[in-house]
Amino acid sequence: MRFFTVIASLLFICLVASCSIDESSVDLLVVNDSLEQLIKNEARKADEFLNSGQPVRSDSVISALYEIVLQRNPTPDQLLRVSDELALTKSVLGDAAEARDILERIPPDVLEAGSVEYRDRVVARLARTYNEMGESVKAGNLLSLIVARIEKDGINSEFELLVINSYATILQNIYQYDNAIYWHQRSLEAAGRLDASDRNIATIHNNLAIILELTGRYEESLQELTKSYEINARNNIIAGITMNLNNMANALRSLGRTEEAIDTLRASIRYNEDADNVASLIRNYYNLGNILLSIERLDEAEYYFVKGLSSSRDIDLAFGVMFHTGGLARVYNQLDNPQLAMQFAEEALLWGRRFENLQIQIEALDVIAQIQEQRGQYRLALSSMREFKSLSDSIQTLENQQSIEEVRSRFSFEIISAENELLRQDLAFSESRDEIRRDTLLALATVMLVITGLLILIIRQNRLINKKNNYLAELNDSRENLINIIVHDLRAPLTSLIASLEIIEELTPVKTDDYREIMEVAELSAEKLRMMINGLLDIKSIENTAVADALQSYNIQRITTTVTDNSKLTAAKKKITIETNMESFEAITHAEYYIRVVENLISNALKYSYANSTVTIQLKSEGDNWILKVSDQGQGFSEKDKKDAFQMFKKLSARPTASEPSSGLGLYTVKLLVDRLNGSVELESIQGEGSTFTCIFPLGKLKK
Repeated sequence: MRFFTVIASLLFICLVASCSIDESSVDLLVVNDSLEQLIKNEARKADEFLNSGQPVRSDSVISALYEIVLQRNPTPDQLLRVSDELALTKSVLGDAAEARDILERIPPDVLEAGSVEYRDRVVARLARTYNEMGESVKAGNLLSLIVARIEKDGINSEFELLVINSYATILQNIYQYDNAIYWHQRSLEAAGRLDASDRNIATIHNNLAIILELTGRYEESLQELTKSYEINARNNIIAGITMNLNNMANALRSLGRTEEAIDTLRASIRYNEDADNVASLIRNYYNLGNILLSIERLDEAEYYFVKGLSSSRDIDLAFGVMFHTGGLARVYNQLDNPQLAMQFAEEALLWGRRFENLQIQIEALDVIAQIQEQRGQYRLALSSMREFKSLSDSIQTLENQQSIEEVRSRFSFEIISAENELLRQDLAFSESRDEIRRDTLLALATVMLVITGLLILIIRQNRLINKKNNYLAELNDSRENLINIIVHDLRAPLTSLIASLEIIEELTPVKTDDYREIMEVAELSAEKLRMMINGLLDIKSIENTAVADALQSYNIQRITTTVTDNSKLTAAKKKITIETNMESFEAITHAEYYIRVVENLISNALKYSYANSTVTIQLKSEGDNWILKVSDQGQGFSEKDKKDAFQMFKKLSARPTASEPSSGLGLYTVKLLVDRLNGSVELESIQGEGSTFTCIFPLGKLKK
């Protein structure tokens, strides 16, 4: 959902309010100063208001100036400059449509008569406006000619620096993360050479942090945000400070540091309250309410959603109303208040449809369907769920596209940094290194293109299935088709990729450190794909194989000891101790399935545990059951992770301690196998203090 968190943050910069201006001061300037001096003075005043977090006052100053300029027979450059300034304030206030109209109303002959500098400023501002309205491809096309010129001649002014920064943000919105990181890197290099303003340098660091956060590089994102925050704090740029704090909270939350994220958002709220920046406050209220809702502090979440909704209604901010009614619908649904939950969900759904916000519509429909089902309105509930699934498929398509680009771009930042360092050390190796990198990335890109094609094929097949089967049958058939396609169509290109990597290894006589790093990345990616394919094959085999015919009586301690002994070598390599406490007893089971359960749980414990820790395996009979427990002292699970732990391909917060590959299927397979053995599996964990998986099986013969 990171994608929609970013979209929500952009939309929450909206504010519609009125503010009086001392028009006598403007009149005095008109009398005493030239039009050029008037524009210079008022633009500086408006910029100061923006920097101090007062966009409404900035808008009042520029709006009054704009009307005066229109009446004073301005030069083309003067009209272009004031139009650009006014469009900026409208965008900051969230009225991107008005900003677009201001720029598109400029007569073509005036635009043509203006200097290259001011024509470029208007084009760049219009591109940013399109981007804010969700038309990122159109925005990129509009900027492409300016960017091509800058790429050819180099970044030679602070304005060109800002154009490149805007272009990188547009690339980010269409998931071209590696290209976006490349342009941000060039911006930072040029900023040092041009002695750029602190404000612009802080903006570049902030925007680079957003891309790093989107690609899962949360610690590096925090580092960039800290640099931006220090610059903004030193210059007392309130708008920049509050944006930094808001983005820091997002990164901290992704790292599982929830309380720090909450404290950071509250600090942002204090800044915004002092500056009376209502738009940014509404955004803070929503983000804080979401975090509190995720950790089930429902009363506090309700408090901030209510504050955000009240503030949004006070200033007639439609986007704020949409987000906060959606938040309140989810809160009241968890508080078992169906009347209020339905009221806010229906309102949120109306706003979501109006603004074509898929995430708000999905959240509202989920609440509505649950309440309709509770009330016995099954036809209405089914209709709501069908619409919910249709919208969920659309979001899944976007998230799949984002995930593919995330994988493809994950290592771009390190690659660029390594290239710069190697160029400084030894230019002689650049040609061979670049050739290796291109070959490796080409191989990875081929796999990504195959995955993209498969995803498109899957989506088309799902649409055909939707017309022929009922809802539950659709889910089952879609899942079966997904496994078949991935298993049969992805194995061939994966085999080719692995073979290509082996050929590269054999044909490269001189293996630099950079070469080894790139090969390690490629081999790790290939191994992860191989594990996913094999895991899906295992799942399909488990689901389609009868259990009853393979049941026999076994000594469970003997089976478990064999698996434990086989795992000790892996444990020793990571300096992890395996301890056992097992009773000896006989039980009826499916030996192969039980062995897989033990292997997966021990492998999972070793993968996420640190060196010099202990993994404990316990086995005992108790009444009519026998119990297997696997405990570790590793990273543990957050409350959200516990809910998602046994789901297929769910991304959890913990990461392998030795960068081992993970398919995302291990715990899902454990749950499937335990269910087939008529048992149950439970997870007990405190984040940072380890985990215990408990499997309970019947001693007697299993049901067929």
